[in-house]
Amino acid sequence: MTELHPTVEQAQALIDFERYDQALALLGRRVAEDPDDVRAWVKLGYCRFHTDGPKQALEAADEALEIAPEDYGALMLRAQAMTDDEGWLNVEPVLREAVRVAPHDSYARAMLADAVWRVALVRFALARGGGGKLTAADADRVSREAGDLAMEALRLGPEDIYAHEVAQRIASASGNETVSDQLDEAILRIDPTHFEAVARQTKKAAQARRA
Repeated sequence: MTELHPTVEQAQALIDFERYDQALALLGRRVAEDPDDVRAWVKLGYCRFHTDGPKQALEAADEALEIAPEDYGALMLRAQAMTDDEGWLNVEPVLREAVRVAPHDSYARAMLADAVWRVALVRFALARGGGGKLTAADADRVSREAGDLAMEALRLGPEDIYAHEVAQRIASASGNETVSDQLDEAILRIDPTHFEAVARQTKKAAQARRA
């Protein structure tokens, strides 16, 4: 990994404390001094994401990718900015490239699973003319690639909360309650305060008491 310039290190310390405006000032000076500093562009992009919005973050990601087309950080910045700006329908190629560049990274694979799943559901709905309720069987059929990607993300990152969240959503939509519950239990083992998992387990316990 390329060593960070001291100015970029200072900016990262500010980012850690969410002092994005101050970090932006440092990073702006750094890219003016060295326009080929990929790490500075990526961190500048994340700062812009939090201060100015996804379009400005995309511009920074594109600057970084112009310098280093296979930079994982720049690819993930672009993917995250795209989902916030345009939604999930066009982000899959960027995420597939991120997975190719970093095949052992669980987060990129989980995000790809998320994108593939969302796109599959939209395409299924469009094919049916937008009518009718999506059944568990339908969801299971159209979610198989996404489910496989999510399981691989879990294998790569057994403590990755996001991978568990994506896998749980897919299992739940597909009517696989056993796997869904197991994933909720795993989420709560990693983060006992996880709001959605706590809510689901509380609802399930209440239903069991009423039965």
